[in-house]
Amino acid sequence: MGVRGKQITEREDTMTPADLLTLRRRLGLSQAVLAVRLGVDKSTIWRYEAGHSRIPASVGMLMEAWASATEEEPHE
Repeated sequence: MGVRGKQITEREDTMTPADLLTLRRRLGLSQAVLAVRLGVDKSTIWRYEAGHSRIPASVGMLMEAWASATEEEPHE
């Protein structure tokens, strides 16, 4: 499921810049850390979040997977 409860698929445009920003913050990641995890430059993350570059579907899927994995981890 997407950040707003919608399913993200290859056919849809990926997440919005606001969705990416919200999810990154929910995961507790800085732009620099997210950039390293995705194998891109920090400025790429800034461009995604500012709406200057289209967010690839693969980035949306990875972010959703990380969010799901984080939610499923047991909290002690």
